[in-house]
Amino acid sequence: MSAMSKPRAIVYVDGFNLYKGQLEQTPGNKWVDGKEKPPFTWHHVYKVQEKGSDVKLATQLLLDSMDDLADAYVVVSSDSDLSRPIEAAVARFGARVGVVYPRNEKTKLLEAAGIAFSLYLHPSVVARNQMPAVVRAGTRLVRRPAAWKEQGPAEAGP
Repeated sequence: MSAMSKPRAIVYVDGFNLYKGQLEQTPGNKWVDGKEKPPFTWHHVYKVQEKGSDVKLATQLLLDSMDDLADAYVVVSSDSDLSRPIEAAVARFGARVGVVYPRNEKTKLLEAAGIAFSLYLHPSVVARNQMPAVVRAGTRLVRRPAAWKEQGPAEAGP
């Protein structure tokens, strides 16, 4: 990487793990803005379900690291099932993989998989990165659900 180029990173979000680990307990954080820092490549999900999502995430991580698409690969999950694919990406392809934990506890298998770094996604960070109350989706206006009320930093969690 030259001194002038920016590092490239790909972020893989285990949405179900993020929801169960953090958003389920903090409904005010569910309106999270995932597009804050462009450029992003979005993979559209047409059927939202937990089954198989970790396999799809792991497969994409391995394919991307095999093709050397980034300088860093960041997995947002605490699912220990991802430890073997992470280990393979690191050992076989020299990938620099980090883990962002939705829960305030580390996963031993992920920590032992050769990750370069790990950190906890604090609820206050998610609270600071919320979409506006009304967003445009094509020609429609979508409003933040009332049950997902905005909260102040003190309510965002520990």
